[in-house]
Amino acid sequence: SAFRGEDPSAAPPEEEAAGEGERAQEEDADAVALYQRGWQCFERSDYAGAAACYRRAAQQGHAGAQNSLGWLYQRGQGVSRDDGAAAEWYLRAAQQGHAGAQNSLGWLYQRGLGVSQDNAAAVEWYRRAAEQGHAGAQNNLGWMYENGKGVPQDLEIAIKWYRQAAGKGNEKAKAALKRLGRTE
Repeated sequence: SAFRGEDPSAAPPEEEAAGEGERAQEEDADAVALYQRGWQCFERSDYAGAAACYRRAAQQGHAGAQNSLGWLYQRGQGVSRDDGAAAEWYLRAAQQGHAGAQNSLGWLYQRGLGVSQDNAAAVEWYRRAAEQGHAGAQNNLGWMYENGKGVPQDLEIAIKWYRQAAGKGNEKAKAALKRLGRTE
């Protein structure tokens, strides 16, 4: 680069592009390593260490780290409890298709924690996660349909989602099916 006293025009464009790609891969590898280090800290109950690692990986765009950082903010582990910050990190991960973050964001919208309460938004986030096979989101979506929250009440659709969640072992969905007399 010009900062090292080199002529920036000396490198052909394709070599510059390759250099940028290598740097991007190194950053991705760093994000993955940071995320893994964060998980190791978390498992040792070093929540502040986990938060520091997750934050660095999350800032690089790692969806898993963004979700995990949101989780820490929601529970106040290693960071001050802050539902607004949790919602921001969940949203970043959810927009990348992270099903766990989508479910968590739906939960925050349903309860109005860190965001304005909005059942329709909760349903939308639950649906995105449920369609990816997230059992918790399938159960939550079933509950929303059963109770007509954010969607018209529809027991058949509720049962459909409860069955999918129950098929993955979700105990709340199993209980809902039993309560509705639909355990077949």
